[in-house]
Amino acid sequence: EYQEEEEQQEPPVLGSVAYVGEVFADSPAERAGVQEGDCVLELADWHYFDFDALDDEAVEQFNQTIEQTIEQERTMLFARVSEETIQFYRVAFSAGLAGIRFVNAEVPQISIDELRKVYEDESTEIIDVQAPEGEVSP
Repeated sequence: EYQEEEEQQEPPVLGSVAYVGEVFADSPAERAGVQEGDCVLELADWHYFDFDALDDEAVEQFNQTIEQTIEQERTMLFARVSEETIQFYRVAFSAGLAGIRFVNAEVPQISIDELRKVYEDESTEIIDVQAPEGEVSP
């Protein structure tokens, strides 16, 4: 099952993606600009496109990656999908909770294959952000 860095979430839906379901107020994630609905594509060495879907194996590895990296610096790659654009950004987090609750959902505006195509395009810009340090208080 999915976890908010310490809370259990809904089971995965085949063909779904890891979404930011909630960003805690005044958390490192909020201060870095992470928003509800952002799609998580990478977390440390976990890569969404290594899997055909968020099946049990993908979710298990995602959760293990959270548990293994929570006390380390780590990066997360997000996609923000709107009707007009897809924006990719990578956030570097310090050790500790980022202040994100993850959920599973379909990408409504774009297919997973199209998201992958845009991500792999050499001209696609990825914005790098350093999350400010801070405590999370949900």
